[in-house]
Amino acid sequence: MPQNILFIVIDSLRADQIYNKDKTSVTPNFDKLINSGVYFEQAISSSDATLLNWASMFTGKYAFKTGIRSTKFNKLNKNHKTLFDILKKLDYHFYGYLPELGELVGMFPDFENSDSSYGKLSLDDGLGEKIINQLSIQKMNKPWFFYIHLEELHFPISVPSSFNSKKFGVNNYEREISFIDYWIGRIVEKINLEETLVVITSDHGCYIPSAKVNDIVINLEEKPKLQKIARMTHSNLPKFFEPLKKHVFLILEKLHKQRKRNSIKNLNLEPFQKRNLLWQRSDLDKFLFEENIHVPLFLIGKGIMNPKKISQLVRTIDISPTLIDLIGCQNLFDTDGRSVKLLIDGMTVDDLPAFIESTPFGQLHSNDVIGIRTSKFKYFRDNNNSEKRVHLFDLEIDPFENKNIASSNPKIILELESKINEILNQSSQNGPKINDTKKNDDESKLIEDELKKLGYM
Repeated sequence: MPQNILFIVIDSLRADQIYNKDKTSVTPNFDKLINSGVYFEQAISSSDATLLNWASMFTGKYAFKTGIRSTKFNKLNKNHKTLFDILKKLDYHFYGYLPELGELVGMFPDFENSDSSYGKLSLDDGLGEKIINQLSIQKMNKPWFFYIHLEELHFPISVPSSFNSKKFGVNNYEREISFIDYWIGRIVEKINLEETLVVITSDHGCYIPSAKVNDIVINLEEKPKLQKIARMTHSNLPKFFEPLKKHVFLILEKLHKQRKRNSIKNLNLEPFQKRNLLWQRSDLDKFLFEENIHVPLFLIGKGIMNPKKISQLVRTIDISPTLIDLIGCQNLFDTDGRSVKLLIDGMTVDDLPAFIESTPFGQLHSNDVIGIRTSKFKYFRDNNNSEKRVHLFDLEIDPFENKNIASSNPKIILELESKINEILNQSSQNGPKINDTKKNDDESKLIEDELKKLGYM
C-alpha cells in the first residue's frame, strides 16, 4: 500500500526565519525536523502570493499556464491535472483543513471530513485541536492525503498571550513562528513516520517590518486589532461606496507610508531593511526579492532514508512530481516541474532556473513583474516591458539584494531574459484570456470577496 501523505503549508513563512542562526524565534521542532529528514536550503516559490503558488505547486506547471490568473482571478482550468487527480487514481482518501478561499478555486479535492473549511479559526482557538483529533482517531481510510493550510503568519498577526514575550522572538512574526513550532511538534508526534511521508513548506514569503540597528530593534508592525477592525469595515461597506473606498484607502495608505518614512529617516539602514520596514500591502509596485519567494521545504518520513540538507536550487513546481516519484508511481501528467528524488538519493542533477511572477493587487492596477531565479542570480523586470523596472542581483556576494547590478551586466540580462522567453513561449497562454461569461464573472467575484477578507484587495 502507498504511504500516507501529510502536507502542511504555512502561509507567509520565510526560509530565513527557519534556517538561520540569527533568528530569535524558538523552534526546537523545526530544528529536529531539519536534522531528521531532507531540508532544501534553496526552495523557490513560483509567486509571491497564495493563489498562483497553489496552482503551480499542485499542477507542477507555471501558474500563468493554469488559467487561474488573467484580468480577473479564475478557477483552475479543468484541462490541467493536479496532484490530487493522480492520487485519486491510486485510491487515496483526502482529508484537510484550509481557508474558505481554497473551496472556490477548483483545485482541491472533496475532503472526507465535513469541517475542512475552517473560516476564521486559528490554531489556538480550535483549529489545532481539530487537526490533532483528526489524526488521533485513527479512522482515516488508508492511504490518506491530509492537507493543512495554516494562516497564523498571515497579516495581521495576533500572537497568543503565552508566546507574546521576548523569550519567543523580537517581533510578532518570530513569536508566532515559535507558536507554530509548538503545534508542528504536537502534529508530527501523532504521525507514524514508518508509513507516512510528511511535507512541510510555504506558499510564499513576506516582508517583516522589523529591523535591528546597533542592537536596537526597530519595529513597525501593525496593531493586529486595529487592522482587523479596518479590514472588517472595509469589507462591509455598501457596494456603491466602492470607488470612494478605493480613493480614501490609497490616500490613507500614502499618509501612513510617509509617517513610516519620517520615523526611520535618521537611521542608518541597509536597503533590505528599508524595504521591509516601509512595505505596505497597498504598494502597487511589485518586486520579487528573496523575502517574497524563498521558502522552507522539509521532507520527512517514509521514503526518506538518509537525513541531509540539500543546497541545490529546487522549485515549488517540483513538489508534486517528487511526491509521485517517492510513492513509486509513474508520473501520469505533464509538468514543468521535475522530480528531485535523485537529489534526495544523493545523486547529481543539473540546475534548472525558477520562473517567478508577482500576483496582481486585484481591483487596483499593480505594476507586476516576472523573473528568473538561478542558484547565483536573481533577475526580474516589468511584466509587460522587458526594459522597465529591471533588477539583477548576484546572490552569492549580495544575498540581501542590496545592490541592483542590472546596468553594468547587460550580457547576464540577455541570458536570463532568454530563459524567460523560452518559458513563456512554451505556452500560448502567456497572456491568458478568460471567457467573460456571467458564470466566470460570478466565480471571480467570489474569489475576489475572499481575497478582500484576507486583506489583499
